[in-house]
Amino acid sequence: MASERRRILSGDNSEVPGMVRISCGCYNNTDDIDRLIEMLERIIQGQVRGDYWPKPSTGEYVPAGYREPLSDFFLLQSH
Repeated sequence: MASERRRILSGDNSEVPGMVRISCGCYNNTDDIDRLIEMLERIIQGQVRGDYWPKPSTGEYVPAGYREPLSDFFLLQSH
């Protein structure tokens, strides 16, 4: 337990379990909720798996082929 804590505090999240984030808005309806529940059940049953790669700098996992899209929308300059 202490070694896990040290790893996480040092920024290594490689063994932290993943999670699903869900946001519902006033525009969602019962069909949306039904689809959400169906997909969560499929994830739990192992029918849906993502392809993720570890990010060496943090130990976090990102979807395969993911790139930060900020440069598509913002001009990043150092001053």
